[in-house]
Amino acid sequence: MRLVADDANGIVLDFIASYLGKPLPEPNIRFGIVDRHMVLVGAVGFTNFYRGGNIELTWVGPGTTRPAIIREIISYAFDTCGCSRISAKTRRGNTIARKILPKAGFRFEGTQRRYFGPERADDALCFVITYEEALNRWSAKHG
Repeated sequence: MRLVADDANGIVLDFIASYLGKPLPEPNIRFGIVDRHMVLVGAVGFTNFYRGGNIELTWVGPGTTRPAIIREIISYAFDTCGCSRISAKTRRGNTIARKILPKAGFRFEGTQRRYFGPERADDALCFVITYEEALNRWSAKHG
């Protein structure tokens, strides 16, 4: 799998919207994840970007969280955008994301109650990785 920039037609944006059931908030930066046949199998979006501060990560596509792609995404946010942290929110019931985020170096930061809806299962669990944490976890020597 590899990462590709979204095109002017917004195919990646549409892919994310179909997974989420709603559009990705503007402004956004997005990348597609394609398989070896160049078929779109996942997507990554960044929203709520504040230069030098936080950028929010949205990742969709089962089985697409490969180390090389995580490294590229983290590098883009920190090295290209100049952010100091990346945040990701997931539903309390998303057990896959709750396992993957810490493995990628994200730390649990807190809960936003009823963020996605009226049920407890709709709470948002917030995870964050800072520049220093990412450098330690994802630098070439730590692979």
